[in-house]
Amino acid sequence: MSATVTPCRLRFGRFELQPAARLLLADGVPLALGSRAFDVLAALVERRDRAVGKDELLDLVWPRSVVGENTLQVHISSLRKALGAAHICTISGRGYRFASAVEAEPAADPEAHTGAAAAAQSSARHNLPTPRNRFIGRAAALAQCEQLLQHTRLLTLTGIGGCG
Repeated sequence: MSATVTPCRLRFGRFELQPAARLLLADGVPLALGSRAFDVLAALVERRDRAVGKDELLDLVWPRSVVGENTLQVHISSLRKALGAAHICTISGRGYRFASAVEAEPAADPEAHTGAAAAAQSSARHNLPTPRNRFIGRAAALAQCEQLLQHTRLLTLTGIGGCG
């Protein structure tokens, strides 16, 4: 069984992306980039050989979450401001594509990026626990609904558009 070497540095233009360290450098200086914007960039760079659909990006960056398409557009816009518009192309009706040539530099120690270490690095996108459901921050409301459902067969929930 051969080990796959994961690049630890991806260079494009004056930028260097270090996915394992969750770091983006411009001319050697770290750029302040939000966690989700970093995840969008990493997903696009990893799939640079093809167009990445909006739904696929939403699933990669916000797994098991309901987010609006506008959220993705905001992060793409912030990436274009940080990197320059030429690095990320919009392909009408298909999604986005990373348009710059990327040089991959393999890790010095291949063992550091194989097996359990690689699995741990790829799953560590943030330090938050995985939510059990899509009702983030709604534990009290869910508990109240459970109590109400014990006494009635039908419960109607209403709210403003987009709140769910």
